[in-house]
Amino acid sequence: MDKINDGGPAFTCTKCGIAFEPREWQVKSRDRRCLPCKRAQQNATNSAKGERLRTEAKQAYQRRRDYYAGYWAEKRTDSEHAQKRAARRKVATEIEAGRLSRKPCEVCGAEKADAHHDDYSKPLEIQWLCHSHHMLRHAMLRARGEA
Repeated sequence: MDKINDGGPAFTCTKCGIAFEPREWQVKSRDRRCLPCKRAQQNATNSAKGERLRTEAKQAYQRRRDYYAGYWAEKRTDSEHAQKRAARRKVATEIEAGRLSRKPCEVCGAEKADAHHDDYSKPLEIQWLCHSHHMLRHAMLRARGEA
């Protein structure tokens, strides 16, 4: 039963003053606005809320952009990171040239494996680890204070 029609008096909209037949949820609540007035209020609220959310999202994006701009600028000038980049580039070059081939994970045998360097000064001494074992290896190194 969507509408209540017991022959009683209709409600009067508190916004526009027009008499209307209340719906069941309006009888149970204190909302005394007709549907057009209620929709207009919802649209106005959603519009204002949407603008606020867009502004907040834009500000968050700018904060992240500024943070990462500094982060990557620092990484580009960091000599340790330059050594890591050089080692990764060396492995990629060797794979493309066919002098080095990808191997399965040394732990579980998964086909898709990453090249893990224990020592970046020796770029071709690598372990082949799947992503999960690679992350586990780095977690263990961090726990020991080696990474």
